[in-house]
Amino acid sequence: MDYRRTNPLKYTFDGQLLPKSPADDTNHCEPQRGQGSESSYNSSTSTIAGLQVVADSMLRMELAQLEMMKKREADWLQAQLRRARVENEIAQMMLQTQSQIASFVHHQKKNNTRP
Repeated sequence: MDYRRTNPLKYTFDGQLLPKSPADDTNHCEPQRGQGSESSYNSSTSTIAGLQVVADSMLRMELAQLEMMKKREADWLQAQLRRARVENEIAQMMLQTQSQIASFVHHQKKNNTRP
């Protein structure tokens, strides 16, 4: 098989060549005889393959960034939830303490006012 006439997109993966598989024996992108020069076909297909690799890499980077943003947002929401729970516990402890103080003071006044 003439490597110059194969479809480079079938063999590229993140800028690296993949091993040939039996299904790759058919060549779907070969130009018909007499339709342009072989060198222009090779340069355009290699350019297309390069652009495809770059586009795929950029897409994967964007998806990874979106996943990181979602994770950060979820972590931030969890932190806000923990903070709200802690503030709630503190408020409950303060109200309980104030209630106990008010009850103590009330009993003290009751005991002091008795003759």
